[in-house]
Amino acid sequence: PALQRELAAAYERVGDVRGEVYGASIGDMTGALDSYHKALRIREALVAANPHDVNNRRGLADSCMKIGTQLQDTTDAARGLDYLRKACALYQQLATEQRDNSDIRDYLSRSHNELGMALQNWGNPAEALKNHREALRLRKELLAVDPRNDLYRRHLAITYWDIGQALMRSGDINAALEANRNCMDLCVPLFAENPTNIKDRARVAISYQMDGEYRALAGDVAGALESFRKKLQLDEQNLNDDPANAQARRDIAYSWSRIGELLAAKRDYSEALSQERKALEFCEKLSADSPRDVHMRYRTAIVGGLTAELYAELGNREQAFVASGKVISLLRELPDDPADSVHSGLRGQAYLHLGAAQAALADSKKASASQEQEHWRAARDLFQRSLAIWQDMQQRGILTADNVPKLDKTVREIAKCDAALGSKE
Repeated sequence: PALQRELAAAYERVGDVRGEVYGASIGDMTGALDSYHKALRIREALVAANPHDVNNRRGLADSCMKIGTQLQDTTDAARGLDYLRKACALYQQLATEQRDNSDIRDYLSRSHNELGMALQNWGNPAEALKNHREALRLRKELLAVDPRNDLYRRHLAITYWDIGQALMRSGDINAALEANRNCMDLCVPLFAENPTNIKDRARVAISYQMDGEYRALAGDVAGALESFRKKLQLDEQNLNDDPANAQARRDIAYSWSRIGELLAAKRDYSEALSQERKALEFCEKLSADSPRDVHMRYRTAIVGGLTAELYAELGNREQAFVASGKVISLLRELPDDPADSVHSGLRGQAYLHLGAAQAALADSKKASASQEQEHWRAARDLFQRSLAIWQDMQQRGILTADNVPKLDKTVREIAKCDAALGSKE
């Protein structure tokens, strides 16, 4: 059994290097899952042979959590949710039996966080918050006993930013900002104490990201830009330290894309386009390297759609057409699961950007009368596709608060198209 446990642990380590989600890896998600499943099969056999062994059961829980988390950005996200529920149940059994084992309680809290994030992605912020708050209770208890434990401090910070995201999707932006400030109060001192720790730096970067997201939703574009620019500085350091790290490339691409989006909101289209083009180059390469990463492919569609919109705003008709065509082709290839709140929302955003590109071209002084009509009709069709997604999400009860303004914007844009087309008839 000891040799089998070592072999399972080795497969898990190989999986982490190949493509652990959110971890420093070479970005091979499919390869990582293959390694994690090999570890799982070994651990299942160990538990079957000795169902009362604590180490075997804990190993099995670890595998379930790894696989469940890894599957969340794939087409098997629903199956991943099942793995996470199983992991949580296994850790709970172990924690009940081993009440003085702080390590098991720490992993139980992590399983609640991972399950909460998955539920959040499936449009269930209430259940997500329930799991995050259970993780918060456990992690506060652990830190109260050992207040200088850096691992517990880091894990509590993660719980706070997970709570912030769930609160944001529920529509409570002020509470989300407060939760994120609690996160920063832990992350910033940890990084100051460990300035060479890449993961501590990344956690500070994520806390700036969340601050930027919440400020943007609150209408504070200047504050959001300031936070994302602080994040970008840290992302650049992480990428310089480890250029092969796929997660570092994802992080910097996200920062460029969000800075570009915020600059576009300020009508600084030229600089916004510069940011989006950098983000698009990275996103396309990341998607090509890991085609099973559905989330990154959807992010590529979002960035490509905004790039098309910016080309159109700047009057670059041909480049807008090329960029739009790529996004439309990508959206046709991508799996469309209406029950998936996150990816449905990204699909709706992509069509919203594509519609905005056509509307900008229709408004362009370079367009002839017939081209103008053609652009308005195309814009209306794309906005209608976006609206159909938002309305379906609303009917399913998975339209999160951060997406409600996008639904409202889509309705307004369709009205503009109708008015423009009506005036030409």
